Amino acid sequence: MEPLTPEERLLRLIRKKGGKTSSGTPTEKAVPARSPLKKAKTPLLVLFKKANQILTVGVAILFGLGAVHFLWGKFRSETPLLPETTGTFSEETPKKEEAISRKPYNHYSSEIEKRNIFGPSLQAELETPSIDTQALREAFQNLILVGIISGKNPQAIIEDKKEGKTHFINVGDTIGQLQVEDIREDKVILNYRGERLDLAL
Repeated sequence: MEPLTPEERLLRLIRKKGGKTSSGTPTEKAVPARSPLKKAKTPLLVLFKKANQILTVGVAILFGLGAVHFLWGKFRSETPLLPETTGTFSEETPKKEEAISRKPYNHYSSEIEKRNIFGPSLQAELETPSIDTQALREAFQNLILVGIISGKNPQAIIEDKKEGKTHFINVGDTIGQLQVEDIREDKVILNYRGERLDLAL
């Protein structure tokens, strides 16, 4: 056995006497040192542990739902919603004898020749009003596009030299008999009785 150090002897002596000193007075009981791993359970610590458990369970549930959604979507995309049918839905099927009769090509070409399918229709020619070119020229020559304010609702700044006024206009507004059809980055498209005119910067 190794010889004991003075501190160890003193410690054994204190333990043998049951916590009494050599004078016979009781000593204070030594409070065992708390391990840093075994801290006192405070209400805040318990609350954090519960919150941690709840969050862990919530994340696990969300991960599981995501996996199910992914697999279910993959399964649904591979299987058709409706089974393929071999028959038709109508009960009556046309017979070969009742085939649709087709007319010869000459019949259709003669019908096409009777009509001018690439020209304007007669109705459209009757509906277009006659344009007074002199009034149009005068109204158009007196306008100067000063600027364009772009954005969600673009505006155009047009100066009327004849009246000496500056107009801030939106799409759909009119200046005299000219209606604003569209406002673009570099020009304004005006409409005069169906005739489109470009007013450029």
